[in-house]
Amino acid sequence: MNTAIMNSALALALSASVVTISHIPSAFAAAPYLAGPSIMGLHESAIFNGGNFPPNVALRLIVNYPDKTQYKQVILPDGEGSLSYQVALTTPGRYTLVIRDAAGALLKSVSFVVSK
Repeated sequence: MNTAIMNSALALALSASVVTISHIPSAFAAAPYLAGPSIMGLHESAIFNGGNFPPNVALRLIVNYPDKTQYKQVILPDGEGSLSYQVALTTPGRYTLVIRDAAGALLKSVSFVVSK
């Protein structure tokens, strides 16, 4: 095979690779995160911050209480996908803060304890 044909074939292969590679970053988008204290005292206020959520899209925020009841609210991340939620609880126990999309798919959850 002559050099011109090999270079042409190599250029075509590299160009196809570039097209394929250009689609990879969306598959590796940063996962949503949710962070806050793992332990807090009764009547203390704590803020949970999150990011990498779908921007400007209504999400379901759910607080699961130790007695199996739930508090539900719609929360809207900002244009960069960040959100913030403040809690102040009066009952000791383990709680879980959950973020779900509109279809109910779990995006992120974090557990924390309210101590006496």
